[in-house]
Amino acid sequence: MKTLLKSLRLIFDAAPTTASFSFLVVIIASLIPSLMAVLSAQVINMLSVFNGTADFLSQKDKIFVNIIAWLVLLFVSNALSMLSAVLTERLSDKLVDKINLALIEKSSALKDLYNFESPEFQSDVHVLRTQAMTRPVNLVANLTLNIKNLTVLLSMLWVLGSISLSVPLILLICLIPDFFVQRKLNNEGWLEGIKNDIHQRRADYFVQLMLDCTTIKDTLWLNLGSYARTNYLKSRARVTAQNALIRRKRVFYSFPTMILNTLGNIFAFLIIVRGIYNGLYSIGTLALFLQVFFQVNIYLSDLVTFGGYLKTILLYFDKFFSFMNWKNHIHLAETNLDFCKLEMDGKGEPYLEFKNVSFCYPGAKIPALENVSFIINEGESVALVGANGAGKSTIIKLIMRFYEPTSGNIFYKGCPIQNIEIDSWRSMISCVFQDFAKYAVPLHEAVSIPKSERHERIVSVLKDVEYTGSFENSLLGKEFGGTDLSGGQWQKIAIARALYHNAPLLILDEPTASIDPISEARLFRQFYRLCERHTSIIVTHRLASAVDATKIIVLNKAHVAQIGTHNELVNNSGIYKTMFFAQAEKYQNKKYFQNEFSN
Repeated sequence: MKTLLKSLRLIFDAAPTTASFSFLVVIIASLIPSLMAVLSAQVINMLSVFNGTADFLSQKDKIFVNIIAWLVLLFVSNALSMLSAVLTERLSDKLVDKINLALIEKSSALKDLYNFESPEFQSDVHVLRTQAMTRPVNLVANLTLNIKNLTVLLSMLWVLGSISLSVPLILLICLIPDFFVQRKLNNEGWLEGIKNDIHQRRADYFVQLMLDCTTIKDTLWLNLGSYARTNYLKSRARVTAQNALIRRKRVFYSFPTMILNTLGNIFAFLIIVRGIYNGLYSIGTLALFLQVFFQVNIYLSDLVTFGGYLKTILLYFDKFFSFMNWKNHIHLAETNLDFCKLEMDGKGEPYLEFKNVSFCYPGAKIPALENVSFIINEGESVALVGANGAGKSTIIKLIMRFYEPTSGNIFYKGCPIQNIEIDSWRSMISCVFQDFAKYAVPLHEAVSIPKSERHERIVSVLKDVEYTGSFENSLLGKEFGGTDLSGGQWQKIAIARALYHNAPLLILDEPTASIDPISEARLFRQFYRLCERHTSIIVTHRLASAVDATKIIVLNKAHVAQIGTHNELVNNSGIYKTMFFAQAEKYQNKKYFQNEFSN
């Protein structure tokens, strides 16, 4: 009931006028069938007592008025049904927008990765995302239908009660077990669906694998049809088995309630037949009873079915309201610091400092960083290098405040970065991640997003990164009919985007993984030149790309192993020297090695 009330409030928040008018129209339209049934019974009673022409002449005006009233109600009922359908669709559209905008806004308000990298959170998000276009429509349609069913049912039960009070009581008593059975089964079905969500998502993955244009070349080459089919069926096996169990339960538990309903209907019918036999009721009353009785059974059945289905829909909204209550795990400063004052107070302080920073990912047993300390001075170009899993990208995530250090502190000019308002802090950073986003928007918008477009500036940064595609502002992304780009072109757009934003701190977190080492080295050298007026941090596992950095921080097994310039590190024993020459050996037989790395 709590979720139902919150969902109703959500509907009225989305479109208060439309919601009020829609539900009012439904209620008015739902009262008409009972009125029409009463008018029909009156006409039948009048016709049944005719005794010659005189009786007909005395009653014809009343009969005519009742028939006209019946026809008017029929027209009004049809008109209101059409109006209700239009209002329901409009209300559904409003609620869909309300839900999806709320999901966007809430996602924007979650500033860290703790939630997004949680499997439980991902399962909830998958349900909310995949059903965000259908469940709001289901809710409006279901509420409208239940209001209609309940209004018609109550009005017809009132009509039956006017004939015999025992009839509606019998029907309602027989309804109660069926209602609770359907509610229990629908609830179990939803909960099992949540438990099996990971298996359903796995099955969906193998369907997507066969249809995704980004994987289709490998799919065709490897002839993955049988493989995808086998794994799809394997993932679906548990889902279908549980669905079959719920269906068997539905039949098993519904059969006794069906027998009870049938016996109740027979008993109610016998009461009316006995009343007619004893002269208590007229022929018109019998016609009224039969008309209303069968409709009551239909509406009772619909109320149980759709009322039970409402619980399933509300369980989705229960997840929605829970999602809206998710909290950030990182500390969020309530007020923004005065950066001008911070610059003055921080004179002589390091631009960026890690002081005894340790971090362990949620659920992990081994720390990703352990007691890490280093200083980055303003204007420096710093390369973070080391083996995979050494902690390079974790440092970037902590700088971006996607996570909070388990212990230790990160300072910006002497101020802990958690004391700086999160959006203001991130606005000072331009970042290109290894898994950078490929925005299916026009080219110029993909570079400037979300800032306003400046044509000359966009073209300039695209030229700076040696973008090889067309500079026309055409739509990107093949899935929407746009231009398809190579991996290298997408990467250069991502780097151009970072340059366009022109933030004081530039970060490249291994964004050039699909570019060959020579092109990467050339791109990084160019990037170092472009960043001369900025502080920059570059994460790379190809040490040739770190040669031109003013400082190199070498990470090994979650610790800082070495710090220095390239020349300092290669002239001293240590892991950097070993790694650098081990990588250099791979290129000794290549003619271009001397040309590219001689400097």
